[in-house]
Amino acid sequence: NVKVLSRGNGLFEVVLAEPQKVLEITVINSTGQLIKQLKPAGQNQILLDLSNHTMGVYLIRITSIIGKRGKTVKVIR
Repeated sequence: NVKVLSRGNGLFEVVLAEPQKVLEITVINSTGQLIKQLKPAGQNQILLDLSNHTMGVYLIRITSIIGKRGKTVKVIR
């Protein structure tokens, strides 16, 4: 289970119920450009700072190590 919470000013907190099952977290902008790529290393809370990026829609993709399935969450900066 994954939650993405807005903390304001371009900051987003990703909360992972089972961080050991997460392979990577990627952030993609509305044109499909890769903005960030992180490997959570067992952390259950990750802070994504998009404050230096333009206002718009971003996709946060959480990829699982199990079959490389994942969840994508749309956020607005």
